[in-house]
Formats: sequence, structure tokens, C-alpha cells
Amino acid sequence: QVFDFYTEVRLKPISVYVSLAGLWRALAIEYFVNLDRRIPSLRFLRKFWEQYLCYVIRGKELHFEFEVLKD
Repeated sequence: QVFDFYTEVRLKPISVYVSLAGLWRALAIEYFVNLDRRIPSLRFLRKFWEQYLCYVIRGKELHFEFEVLKD
């Protein structure tokens, strides 16, 4: 273990939501970025935004919800 402040907690992501600035929300880009919540096969839209568009269309907030995995 490299750092003492790390923990052994295991987490499973339940939901992820990205909010964008008002302009991008008005242009429905936020809708497409978060569309994988409804249709998981459209995950590539979020990945494309994360890899290429995040420098131009910046995220405003990231909301994560996790489930704790116990042994």
C-alpha cells in the first residue's frame, strides 16, 4: 500500500450525471451526454465527450452515486 490514507472500500457506480453550462443545455448536448442513463448502449456518446469534447464543452458538475460492496 503506497499511502496510509487509502482505504480498502470497494464501490460500484449506480449512476453518473454530468451537468453542463446553460448554453450547452439549451443546445441539448447535456441530454446526449447523459443519454446512457436511459439507453446503456449509447455509452459511446459520454465516452466521446470525455475524450474529445470536454476541452471545448466543459462540464459544470459531476454527480456520482455509489453502492458499497461488502464481502
